[in-house]
Amino acid sequence: MSSPAGTQQQSVADALARRVEVRRGAESVWVAALRELGAVDLAVYEAVADTPTPELDGPARRLSNAANYSRLWPLSPP
Repeated sequence: MSSPAGTQQQSVADALARRVEVRRGAESVWVAALRELGAVDLAVYEAVADTPTPELDGPARRLSNAANYSRLWPLSPP
């Protein structure tokens, strides 16, 4: 998802970290853990997004379309 130039979208992990920080203080281990989790999530996302995979684009698109409206849900094992 893109955001306007000069702004950065807040991650879910950052939003949660701020809420925990307000309630438990900045020294809470949960604040640090949530921020670290957010950093790892962003790094993985960027690595995947920056990796060119043209041979996977077609199959991934078809799989994504097949999952629309929960069409793949009945195929899941119990």
